[in-house]
Amino acid sequence: MIDIMCNIEVGIRDLPDNAKEIIRQECTVILRKCKPHKDNINKEEFDDLKSLNRNQDIVVFMVGKGGANIILDKVDYRKKMLDHLENNGCYIKLGKNPLSRISRVVVLAIKSNSLVYSFSHKLIESSPMSPSVCGLPKIHNKGVPLRPIVNNIGGKTYLLAK
Repeated sequence: MIDIMCNIEVGIRDLPDNAKEIIRQECTVILRKCKPHKDNINKEEFDDLKSLNRNQDIVVFMVGKGGANIILDKVDYRKKMLDHLENNGCYIKLGKNPLSRISRVVVLAIKSNSLVYSFSHKLIESSPMSPSVCGLPKIHNKGVPLRPIVNNIGGKTYLLAK
């Protein structure tokens, strides 16, 4: 709940004080009505899962809507991920990191739009990171291929897209 309230405070910081107070009161009412989350595993199972996560030779995933746990050997996971990236036909290997070029294009596009420029500090990531990719196992398919998931949080275009 503390995280939720902190995020709400960040979201309402530019609003007038009376609007902030109304939102705080409504959110408090909603949060008080919420029921606490019930774990679907007991403490022993949770401790076992934590110990599996500490093992450097395996990768543990929660997949599917049912929250199934999948354990893969790290070597097999890396092989499947590299195979997907190299043989899929959707990806090309770049000669150099395009982050600085993308940064320049984004900044120029924002600065050229006077309407957007007034709040450009909220659209430009100050220290951008390159997006990363991971693969989630598709357990319903033969051979358990990986579904690529790209994490662009912290990327140069993340705030602009948000």
